[in-house]
Amino acid sequence: MNQHRKPMSYCHALGVARLWRKAGGRPEVELGALEPTLWHDGALDIADLTGGLVEAGLKVTMTTNGSTLWKHAAGLKAAGISLLRISWH
Repeated sequence: MNQHRKPMSYCHALGVARLWRKAGGRPEVELGALEPTLWHDGALDIADLTGGLVEAGLKVTMTTNGSTLWKHAAGLKAAGISLLRISWH
């Protein structure tokens, strides 16, 4: 396994979302996997990604452990997130 993988870039994520919609996929995306609030692409953070996906016509939901939610809650709300799930183990 390549230990030097980079997270999906903002442009790649939006491209995949647009491809999915063009293929007839439902206009919904769930941001999860590891901890999505840690995602960034340069100066862009998870609220920027959420906003871009919303602008692309998708309903965005997220599952987070909430550990850094205090940093991102206002930005996610402003970006138009539809549903936020908090999981703890």
